Amino acid sequence: MAEHHKYTNFYRAFEERHRGSRELIESRLEVYLPFVEPLKSVYEAPEILDLGCGRGEWLELSQRNGFQAKGVDLDEGMLLACRELNLDVYQTDVLDYLRGQAADSLSVVSAFHVVEHIPFEALRQLVDEAYRVLKPGGLLILETPNSENLLVGTSSFYLDPTHQRPIPALLLTFVVEYAGFERVKTLYLQESPSLATAQQTTLINVLDGVSPDYAVIAQKKATEDVLALFDEPFERSYGLSLNTLAERYDQQAEGHAQWLQNEWNTAQQRIEQLCKWTGQLETKLAAERQKAESLAAELSLAKEQYTQHQVIGERRKSNVQLLQNEWDATKQRVEELNKHTGCLETELNQLRTHTQWLQNEYNQLQTHAQWLQNESNQLQTHAQGLQNELNATRAKVHELTYSSHHWWTVADQLRQEQQSIYASKFWRFTWPLRKIMQAAKWTLVLPARTVRWAIRLPKRIASRLSGTGSNPQNSVAAVYPPTIPEESINNLSPRAALIYTDLKKAIEARKN
Repeated sequence: MAEHHKYTNFYRAFEERHRGSRELIESRLEVYLPFVEPLKSVYEAPEILDLGCGRGEWLELSQRNGFQAKGVDLDEGMLLACRELNLDVYQTDVLDYLRGQAADSLSVVSAFHVVEHIPFEALRQLVDEAYRVLKPGGLLILETPNSENLLVGTSSFYLDPTHQRPIPALLLTFVVEYAGFERVKTLYLQESPSLATAQQTTLINVLDGVSPDYAVIAQKKATEDVLALFDEPFERSYGLSLNTLAERYDQQAEGHAQWLQNEWNTAQQRIEQLCKWTGQLETKLAAERQKAESLAAELSLAKEQYTQHQVIGERRKSNVQLLQNEWDATKQRVEELNKHTGCLETELNQLRTHTQWLQNEYNQLQTHAQWLQNESNQLQTHAQGLQNELNATRAKVHELTYSSHHWWTVADQLRQEQQSIYASKFWRFTWPLRKIMQAAKWTLVLPARTVRWAIRLPKRIASRLSGTGSNPQNSVAAVYPPTIPEESINNLSPRAALIYTDLKKAIEARKN
């Protein structure tokens, strides 16, 4: 009986640990209240039937909000939790109970996390029967895990041993539309609130950030004024689907790529502008060089004219002086042109240096990227080495554990053999004989020790009377010679050599 009670409450304990507390589930179910509240203005005392009611969270929430709620479930442990709260529940098959209801008799039929437990044909029959028993404008609510979420579709869905297979949202939507419902709304539920408003969406958010549950809410055909009461909740959007997060991620990726393209275009424009400026400066420099060459030619011509004027004579000294002044002015102009040309060359060199610096920066970025790649490869290699060392250590630990267990087994066997000897009849029977042998041994040894003591007594008395025994140094020197041959010391064991060294230090300390 105790074993039966243990397994009766198994699924109830499983739900409490892995699905959540009653308070948490009730807070999640409040999202459906805006859909069912308008039914109060359409029907007096609307009735709700919850298929697979479990612990009764939806029944309790519905009753608090003015609905007549009853539930059906096969699990006895779950129904015990409902009866503790005085909820109206029945233990029977959900399809059988639904077939027993009259047509157009219920306002809401709900099934939270039920459809993934039943075969697909049973799901179709459940939807058809729900359409039959619902009143015009009545609602069918089906909630189930969302397989678009990577963690749900590959892991947490199979945590429940009674799950058969995930039901995709598109399939469940088509099933209720095919059954004849007027309009259908898909709600994505239980996603992270921070992700819903996050500015950045990562790839891991796309994989495991999708709403872990979804619900399909289908409404039976009714008059337009009745359907209009439900427009507001049906027109809202709920949760995060895989397409929503994927579009967010693609938009972010496109924005980042556009930013990189803009940066690259800006850099190219800057380089083109620098090249254009460099070309202009080179053109100006060439023009100045042509001017300098022209002035040099004029200077050479002036020198020739000056030579001719010197040959003519003194009378043209004034003209020579004039030519000298013109020469000085021309020379000054040439120096100014050379100075200006040097400035232009300096500016051109600066532009070339800046262009080379930009090229070096680009090369450094490429080198740093290669270094990061090498560092990543080294870390992977080091991680593999650590894994190999860990495997070798585990093997050594396993070997030592086996060896210690072997010697412990041998010691235990020896201890058991010793205890068996002590507990044997032979050991108990020979106890008097062992005691007799010990007494005989002392009886034989005592006279011999007495005789040796009597023989040594006169020598000790004579030694004390002669005074040789009064100096402890003499007795120590007599017993232990002051020196031992080096060959004997070398033949001693390390332990004996250490004892000899300590004794020698003690004798020397007494002599001093």
